[in-house]
Amino acid sequence: MIEELDIRGSAVLWCMTVNVATHAVLMSTPSDPLPPIDWTTIPFPSDRWSLGEARKRSDGDVEGLTNLIHTLVSNERTVAAHAMIHELSDNADRRRVGDVLLDVETKTLAAQYVELGIARGKHHAKQLVDDLIAAARANVPGKSDRSRD
Repeated sequence: MIEELDIRGSAVLWCMTVNVATHAVLMSTPSDPLPPIDWTTIPFPSDRWSLGEARKRSDGDVEGLTNLIHTLVSNERTVAAHAMIHELSDNADRRRVGDVLLDVETKTLAAQYVELGIARGKHHAKQLVDDLIAAARANVPGKSDRSRD
């Protein structure tokens, strides 16, 4: 279930704080390197969103428009990256942390999709986020080279 979140308020800041605090846990280590991500292989829901829509949502303010687009792209990449890391990781602790982060991040991203008009409602937003996660996991670099239990 998707909870209501104010994407302009503390939810995004909290999510970003969690990401920074757990970044070291999720990123690769010398003994468990993760391949670089080719972001062009993942279809993002915002790819279908127009610059005109973004301008309307930012009231034409250039700084607001820049922040809006940056936040959206950053949130989508974070969800995709954590889905990929979870898919690649053999480390149970890393996967557990990834599950918690994905839960928070997907709620934040889904709320953003609804607020920006990318999704028609909560159910559609959840579907878009689930599709993004599935696409990210399907495009994991080096997946066939790695084994998981």
